[in-house]
Amino acid sequence: MKYIYWIVLFGFLIYHTDLLYGDYTMICTFYDMKNEIAHVYSVSNEGDISLSYTLSLPHHGSPENIVFSPDGRWGMIGCCFDFDIILGVNTKGKIYVLDSIPGDYWVAAAISPDSKIGVYGDRLNSLRFYQNYTYEIVPSDNPPLCAVYLDFSSLNNRLYGRSTPINSEIISEYTLLPDGRTTATGAMVNISPSFGNEDLRISPDGKTCIILSSGSYIITVLNIFPSGGFSIKEQFNPIYNGYSLGTLNDIAFTPDSKYAIISHLGPYNIVSFRINNDSSLTMVDGLDLPEYLGEIMNITSDGKFVITRDISYGGTTFFVVRVHDDGTLEYLPDKTYFTSYGNVSDIAFVPPRKTEANPSWQMYH
Repeated sequence: MKYIYWIVLFGFLIYHTDLLYGDYTMICTFYDMKNEIAHVYSVSNEGDISLSYTLSLPHHGSPENIVFSPDGRWGMIGCCFDFDIILGVNTKGKIYVLDSIPGDYWVAAAISPDSKIGVYGDRLNSLRFYQNYTYEIVPSDNPPLCAVYLDFSSLNNRLYGRSTPINSEIISEYTLLPDGRTTATGAMVNISPSFGNEDLRISPDGKTCIILSSGSYIITVLNIFPSGGFSIKEQFNPIYNGYSLGTLNDIAFTPDSKYAIISHLGPYNIVSFRINNDSSLTMVDGLDLPEYLGEIMNITSDGKFVITRDISYGGTTFFVVRVHDDGTLEYLPDKTYFTSYGNVSDIAFVPPRKTEANPSWQMYH
C-alpha cells in the first residue's frame, strides 16, 4: 500500500511541476558567447536559489532586457542585435521560447498593464498577444528613437521612455492607438542636468517614475498624472551615511509601491527609499554587500527578496537581500549562490499567473 502512496505522490508532483520549482521562478540571461542559453532558477520562500533547468535561446545577439506580462503568461527579451525573443509561460509556470521576431540594436521592451501589448525596439513597434498564445506585430510610424529604457504606467496605460537619438535628457510619453500602434502624446520633459541615463522604471501603482543617471549620479523622480502627462517631482544626488551613491544602475519596486530599491557602484551599494504620497523619496536603509559592484537586480513578486548579481572571476555571484515591511534591508549571506556558467546580463521573476476574473494590477487601484 505504501508503494501505491509514493507512486501517486510522485505522479502528483510531476503533473504539478510548479511545485517542484519553488515559490518564485527567476530567469537569467548571459552576456558574451554564452547568450544562447538562459538559466531558470527556483527561489524558495526562504531565499534559497537552485537551478531548475536551462532554456535554449535563438542566437541573435546579446539578450539584455527581460520583461514579463503582469498576468504572468508571457514575456519578451530585448536583444542587442537584430532579433528579439518572445517567451511563453505554461499553466504550471514553466518558461519556454515561443518565437523570435525582427528587432534592432536597441534592447527596449515593455508590456502593457493589461498584458495584451508588448512594445519593443528603436521605433517602439507593438506586438499584440492573444489568449491562445498567438501574436501579431504592429509596426509603428515613429522615427528612430534610440529607445533603451521604457515602462508603462498602470495609472493611465501610457508608455514613458527616452525619445531622441541625440538628447538622452528628453523623456516622452506615448499612448496606444486602437490598432495597438504607439504614438507620442506630445508630453515631454527635459531632465537635465541628468545625463547618461542608466534605467527608467515606474512603480506598480503607476504614479511614480524613477530615472537613474550613470553620468551625473542623479536620481530623477517624475510624478505621473491619471489623465496623462507628467512633471518632475525632484532631482537629487543621493547620499547615505556620508557617501555619495556614485554610478546608479538598477531599480526595483515593492508590489505595494511603498518602497524603491536602487543599486549603484560604491559603498552602500543597495539602498531603499520610501515612496511618499506625493512621489517624493525618503531614504530608509543601505547595505554594503561584500565585493559587490551594485549592478543588475530584481525583486520577487511579493517584494520579500531582492536578488542581485556581481560578475565574479569565472562566473556570477547572486546575493540575496530580504526587504522588511518597514523598508529596511537584511543581507542573507548563507543564501549566496555562484554559477560558473558566465556573466549574467539580466534577472527577472515570473509574476503570479492572473486570470480574466482576477486581472493584474487591480489590487493597486
